[in-house]
Amino acid sequence: MSSSEVRRSSGKAVPKTTTAVLQLVLLCIIGFGLLGYGVLRIIDSGLQNWGSIAMAAIGLLLLVLAVPAFKSLRLARELDSSGETTAGVVVGKHSRSDSDGDRTLFVTYQFGEGYGAEQKVSAAVYRQLQVGDGVEVLYLPRDPNISRMEF
Repeated sequence: MSSSEVRRSSGKAVPKTTTAVLQLVLLCIIGFGLLGYGVLRIIDSGLQNWGSIAMAAIGLLLLVLAVPAFKSLRLARELDSSGETTAGVVVGKHSRSDSDGDRTLFVTYQFGEGYGAEQKVSAAVYRQLQVGDGVEVLYLPRDPNISRMEF
């Protein structure tokens, strides 16, 4: 199976629980803060203040984005409690750059009978892992499409 076939699979690399908690907490704190402050400014100055409306809208958007973050946290906790470990192999590496030039690094892995996923990794892990390297993979027995590399 090639790297592109694994990337197109329905596999989902789930973050560690601590990462998922941090994402959820930040989205909720910033979202509620912006929403609350924007609504208070709207109440104070009316709907003519576009900055307040935008602030409230961004806060609401962040809270909407907290829903998938909560689902990710739930899966991370399930992986920690019910996951099984197996051997996997690195089948690809790539990076994506955003408009600011910031790079996000990814490693694609596979395990078992065609399961695998693409996982965001740190620069140190990206440099350390090479295509063909063996990795330890934690996956859910009820759905092997939910997994993460352990390092």
